[in-house]
Amino acid sequence: RRVLFRSPSIERLRALRNRFAHSVWLNPVPADRWDNGFSGSTLRAIANIFPMYDLTLEGLKKAVSRLNGGS
Repeated sequence: RRVLFRSPSIERLRALRNRFAHSVWLNPVPADRWDNGFSGSTLRAIANIFPMYDLTLEGLKKAVSRLNGGS
């Protein structure tokens, strides 16, 4: 566990993903802004680790479906 806290942030996210087989990322940034500017590269890096959904009612429904074994 100590290694987790000494690792760069992206490695911490990978460690979380490896620890929890069923996980998603709920993003408060609207989906239509995920590929804009500086934050876009960060969000792409996170999306390469976790399935990402926007933090809306529809996004929550999709995330729960994914966690329950859906696509």
